[in-house]
Amino acid sequence: MVLQAHILGTSSARPTLERDVSGMVLSSPEGLVVIDPGEGFQRRYATYRKQHKLNKTGESIRPSAITALCFSHGHLDHTWGALPWLQSLSLENRSTPLTVYGPTSSEVIDSLLNTGTIPDEASSSDLARQFSMWFDLGANSHYLSFPIQWILIDVIHQRWLEINPLNREVKLLETLPQPTMFKSTLLKPYATQHSVPSCAWELSFQSQKTSFNADKAILMGLSAHQQQQLATGRDITLDDGITLQASSFQTSPPQRLSILVSGDTAEQSISSEHMQPPTLLLHEATFSEQNVNLAHHHLHSTAAGAARTANAIEAQTLGLLHFSNRIKHLEEIKSEVIEVWGHRPCFFLNDDEWLTITKDGKVQHHRF
Repeated sequence: MVLQAHILGTSSARPTLERDVSGMVLSSPEGLVVIDPGEGFQRRYATYRKQHKLNKTGESIRPSAITALCFSHGHLDHTWGALPWLQSLSLENRSTPLTVYGPTSSEVIDSLLNTGTIPDEASSSDLARQFSMWFDLGANSHYLSFPIQWILIDVIHQRWLEINPLNREVKLLETLPQPTMFKSTLLKPYATQHSVPSCAWELSFQSQKTSFNADKAILMGLSAHQQQQLATGRDITLDDGITLQASSFQTSPPQRLSILVSGDTAEQSISSEHMQPPTLLLHEATFSEQNVNLAHHHLHSTAAGAARTANAIEAQTLGLLHFSNRIKHLEEIKSEVIEVWGHRPCFFLNDDEWLTITKDGKVQHHRF
């Protein structure tokens, strides 16, 4: 595998007997990213890890490998499990740094920069307010065993604000900082449209490995020594003065694979400017087309709307989650999705399932 998405919750705002609220862990070869840990996340995360161990799946999402926590927006079904989970990490004596990212409005960024305060008109669900509350409740270096970098982001205007949890001082950063463990992995937010400041999160991985085309070298009559030089990336010059470029003997160029997580958003509102088509789009499907007016009113998506979004951004594979309890059976919405998406790869996800992206871009679906 190259990338993975571990799905710990597929319900919308209200959990059901079969589905918990949002919570996801994305995995790259360089570390893990938690997305939208709703209430009960620490329990769900521990139970899910135990299931993998008991079933001997070989999958590992150990806490020490988690390098970032990303919020798509501030509604409590996407955030309320964060602080207890952070405190659990501290009780386990974690020392690895963690970077936390959350979208806010440009007005909040301006106010924090100019006055150091959150404006009164900011939503009660704004992540700036929640960060501040968590700081008061112990999310700082006095109480936690590991360093955290707290970043508020204004996605539309590409502004990144770091907050010191001890003195609440703020600093405008030139670029969005990446988790300390990431070298070939990249986290990137994209603006979305919801009732509070929101964004989608993309985790991408650019492979650096290439394969050496030995057959081409043999057909050219190159010696073993010459082949070794080319295979290690060194150009060679033949006796007749012709130079052979090592890059011309590489058979598999670096490949970019990505997972894009929509968060809660109106359909086709993910800003695709400068976006490469994602390998896998994980998109909310809160309503069926029967309730499309409700979806528009609450700035959510229907399942078919998620498929229309996937078409618009040219996603290769679609995964659906965040189902309202109005949807009693997934069969209700499958035909609506097929009408838009056809029979291309699409997964209607349940809790405790995971998706794997292989190096050739294929997406595999797993369950216990």
